Amino acid sequence: MKRFLSLLLASVLAFSLTLSAGAVRFADDAELNYNEAVEVISALGIVSGYADGTFRPGGTLTRQAAAKIICSMLLGNDSVSALTVSEAPFKDVPASSQFAGPIAYCAQHGIISGYDDGTFRPTGTLTGYAFLKMLLCALGYESEVEGFTGRNWSVNVAKIAVGSGMVNGVKSFYGNQNATREEACLYALNTLKMDLIKYENRTSLVTSGGAPVITGGTAVPLTWAAIGGSAAADGHFDRAGGDGTVQFGERYFPKLVWEDTMDDFACPASRWTNQSRQIGVYTKAPTLSYSGSVAMNKIYKDLGMQDGDSHADIYINGVKQSVSGNLDAVRRSNEVQLSADAVSGGKIGPGTMVSVYLDDNNQVSINAVSVYAGKVSAVKVNTDGSAPTVTISPFDKKPAGVTTLSTEATGLASGGVVGYTYSDATKKIDAVWLLKSAEGKLSRRVVTESMTLGETVYPYGEELSFDAALRSGENSLTSGTTYRIYLDDTGYVLYIEPVAEAAKADTKT
Repeated sequence: MKRFLSLLLASVLAFSLTLSAGAVRFADDAELNYNEAVEVISALGIVSGYADGTFRPGGTLTRQAAAKIICSMLLGNDSVSALTVSEAPFKDVPASSQFAGPIAYCAQHGIISGYDDGTFRPTGTLTGYAFLKMLLCALGYESEVEGFTGRNWSVNVAKIAVGSGMVNGVKSFYGNQNATREEACLYALNTLKMDLIKYENRTSLVTSGGAPVITGGTAVPLTWAAIGGSAAADGHFDRAGGDGTVQFGERYFPKLVWEDTMDDFACPASRWTNQSRQIGVYTKAPTLSYSGSVAMNKIYKDLGMQDGDSHADIYINGVKQSVSGNLDAVRRSNEVQLSADAVSGGKIGPGTMVSVYLDDNNQVSINAVSVYAGKVSAVKVNTDGSAPTVTISPFDKKPAGVTTLSTEATGLASGGVVGYTYSDATKKIDAVWLLKSAEGKLSRRVVTESMTLGETVYPYGEELSFDAALRSGENSLTSGTTYRIYLDDTGYVLYIEPVAEAAKADTKT
């Protein structure tokens, strides 16, 4: 069932209306797999888009771009722009190249190297492992100590990078394949959250020439005490009161704050703020996902939780619900569903998005989001360059107390039938998108459950609405009549309207 929510959210997030003032928007945002990473890293100026307004998330990361990313993370954009060299660092990297400074810096600090023939091959690609190695070196790891060179270098990189969480969130990790631009952003974002390291118990050797060489040692987290940092610098990365260790982002982006919060639907989320300006709020991936009513005992069974575990908090459209009875008893009953029987204040039914979160403290949160349908009644173009203001007229199944809805959105035209989600907590639309449609003659229906057009069965969604011409709702449907239906991304019917028969041609002579 996890795929259900990922598919639906992919559609919803593509038209997300939670526009953040500090976030950078691209013409191809809908193609992003890692919105949070791309938006945060772009807002910090570490990575930028192209002149045509696109980001090209699937584009391959080049060696010169990787060097610039690392320098931007370590030095800041102003310093990177000021990096110049008096002579070419490699045969194929002229001193006049905008990448010459970053490439020379990374080479001098052992973060990246050239080839035996004296070239750097700046526009060449690099694998995921190669970029992860650069990020690990930026954290303080040393190639010679950790074995990032030689035959097994990628194995040693993977051991630290994967184990430390540097690749967390990637859909499929194939370190031997070329890294993409958005994967680079994801790895960079994870690096911001990681501890810088230093080496303890270093071994001092003396070469035959008498020069001391420091080798070996144990990598340990760098502490603020070790670098004389103030307590005010600690705690910018979701650690109330600080944890004493220095995260990469705390050290190199002191105005950047990463913290836990909730989104409009009370789902666990991350908030990123830079220089007191919010970049965005990003909902975390759920532990489990379902569509519609689900037995409480199934949720707990799927979580692998035992009797005596903590009770769950239940939210419907962002509002916390009061629970009928003890959830320990509820979850052991195969009969009780997570619906009107289990909670008060709302019903969860077919097509409802249900997300389950299990945190590190074994606390369970269940969040249900209804999907409604409505029609775009007006689109107003804004002269300030912002997205058009769209007015939506909800159908009969709608949030309580709502008559019309207004929000900013792109790609919608007047008369379009849309799906939308609405937070009862914040009293606003969270996302809106065009619904898919289908039409055909009604051949069969199952009361309150489904309709069949031709030979295709379409199940009803919980928030099913009917056109005004169908005054009696489902009872107005008649076999042999042609209907147009509008579906959410999981195939549930949200709106039904009759299709007018074409007027017969006048056959008079």
